[in-house]
Order: sequence, then structure tokens, then C-alpha cells
Amino acid sequence: MYSKDKWKLENDIKRSKLILDQGLKEMNYQSEDIWFAKIKLELIGNDNIDKFNQCNLIIEEAKIKLNQYSERLIFKQVNILRFLKRYQECIELIEIEIEMNLSSSNNKNYYKYYLQLISIYEEDLKDYEKLKEIYLKSTKLFPKIEIFWILYSKFEEIKNKFIIRSRSILDQSLNINFNNDKLWEERILLEIRNNNFNQGIKLLEKSLKIIPNSARLLRIKVNYIGKTLSQKKNLFVQCLNLSNDNPIVILSIANNLIKFGKFTRAKNFYQKCIEIDKDYGDCYIYYYKYLTSGSGNNQGNDYENDKEIKEFEKQFNKNEPHHGDEWCYYLKKIDNLDKSPLQILKEASENVII
Repeated sequence: MYSKDKWKLENDIKRSKLILDQGLKEMNYQSEDIWFAKIKLELIGNDNIDKFNQCNLIIEEAKIKLNQYSERLIFKQVNILRFLKRYQECIELIEIEIEMNLSSSNNKNYYKYYLQLISIYEEDLKDYEKLKEIYLKSTKLFPKIEIFWILYSKFEEIKNKFIIRSRSILDQSLNINFNNDKLWEERILLEIRNNNFNQGIKLLEKSLKIIPNSARLLRIKVNYIGKTLSQKKNLFVQCLNLSNDNPIVILSIANNLIKFGKFTRAKNFYQKCIEIDKDYGDCYIYYYKYLTSGSGNNQGNDYENDKEIKEFEKQFNKNEPHHGDEWCYYLKKIDNLDKSPLQILKEASENVII
């Protein structure tokens, strides 16, 4: 997009805004993508302390002028209002949309309204009684969507310290979704986190009989089976073959190699991971951590190291990844709404531990 070039390459915010306004006019204000570009430019390209209120006004204008708009616009507005701490408005907006979409069986993103309510009641309002109500309702309404079971289980484990209840929730979810590797992964890690390692490994073996090619389950195997590098070598090859070189497995191998001090080999795996899937944000986080921590990377040569980091940042900005569990966690944080992807990458890499 021409306006993006003006913004990113020439830092001409004013010109970018004019281009977007002209684009909206030419499209008779019916391009939701241009509206989103206008919101993004206001957020990231503006240091004005009132920019979030301005973004909310832009969204209100878009809702009036667009003949039809998607739930993405509502999700964006809710996030803006959450940043402004206007929580009751968020809840009212979501409840209106839920009511309007009750009869819409075609809206595949309908469940996301409930995810937003969960975030508000848990992170912002800390109303755990209301939160539990929503968990119970959402797992009944959307039993096939694993994220509700996972969040509900973690709520019981972390907030209530009720491990038995947490285990029961995941077991119930697996009765309904027996082939869901995300639920198996969480069920296994629940045991490992709570010092039931042997039970966790038994569940891993059971789950791999059901889903033998699951990259998520094979990642657990890479991380927890074998104590020495010689024990893990054959395991690495086996898991790569079973997963068909899945980036999730490749990244877990790279991180394991770092722990054993095999920095050059780890670097090769990081690069292979990005080469296979340029949109996998988790790999960028850990590779950037490797590059900026000086772990065997161009040691003693600051110039070459800085050059490599700059090249990597350039590659990252070009690809702008959108998926990966850890990457999406940071990408969707309300405090990061007005941060650039590179700023978010730096925050994430500082917080992860290899």
C-alpha cells in the first residue's frame, strides 16, 4: 500500500493519512481494510496522548459509514476501550453483539466475544465469580473450542490452586475432543508443572498413540525425554521425521541445542524454522534472544553482531509474523496496542527463557 510506504520508508505520517483518506473517499468509505490501516496509523504513528480516544472516534465513524462491517472492528474497539479503562462500555458493546449474533449460525468468530469477556473479567476487573460463570457457559456453548477448556483449567490451577478441579476440566474436555493435541498438551503439562512427571510422561505416550504426528506432543518429547545430548540426538531425528519438519519441533530442538552449548547448530535450526514458516512468530522471539544475548554469536566481533541483528530486524519487519502461541500472547496484550511489531519482539525476547 502506497500510504504504508510513505509511513514506513519516509516517515511521512501526514502524507500517509491523506492517502488513506483519499482511498476511503474513492471506495465510498466501504473498505474495512483502509479503515483498519487508518486506525493502525493513528495508534503507532502518533505520540499524541489522546490517540486512543481518536481511534475510538474513527471506529465509530467507520461503523456509521460502512454498509456492513465485520466483528474485527468490534474486537478492535473493545481493545481500545480496555486501554482507556472504559470496561463497562466494553461489556455493554460485547453483550449487544452477542445478542445480535444469537441467530447467526454462520459467524465462525462468534465465540471470540466470550473470550473478550473472559479477558475483561480476569485481567481488568478481577471479578473471579463472574469469570467462573462465563467459563461454565462458554464450555457448554462451545465444547469443541479448546481454548475455553484450557483457560478454565488454568484459572482453577493458578488462581484457585485447585489442581484436582483443573485436571477434571481437562479430562472432561478430552472426553469430547479426544483427538485434540492442544488439550492433550495442556493435560500433560499440568502434571509436569505439578511435580507428577511420571504421570505426565505416561499421558504423553498415550496421546502419541492417538496423534503420533502431533508437533505439539513431539515438542514435549523433545523437551522432557533424555538428559544428555547423546540421548537426545536420535530423538531429534525421530521427532523431525514424525512431524514432517514442523516448525514447532524445529524450534524446540534449536532451544535444546542452546542449553547444551551447541550455538552454531542451534542457529542453523532457527534459520531453518523461519525458512519453512516465515509467519511463525515464536521462532523470531527465540532467535532474536539468541542474537542479542551473545550466546556464541560472532563473539568478539561487535560490528558483525550488530550487522546481523539489523539484518534480522529488517527481515522480521518485512515478514510481520502473525501466529505462534507465545508471539500472539505479546501481540494481543492491551499494553502493546500502540507498539510496533519490532518493539513487541524486543519485549518478548527479553522475557522468554531458553
